[in-house]
Amino acid sequence: MGPLVLKAQNILLKKHLQRQASRLGLRFDEFMASDQKEPLVLVAELEQHGVLEEISSWKDKWPECFVVLQ
Repeated sequence: MGPLVLKAQNILLKKHLQRQASRLGLRFDEFMASDQKEPLVLVAELEQHGVLEEISSWKDKWPECFVVLQ
């Protein structure tokens, strides 16, 4: 199982998602563009500039990854 990955700048969102994951015994890794291992789930903020283009690239690279937009 790949990691849960979070690509967000909103501190409140990050804290909330980390807290929820922790309650389930899980954790989010921070997104690392250059050497990111294939994630199971990638959560990104819809408001981030260029995120829609990035989603296409992520799905080409990791077709089995679930992408969640917040």
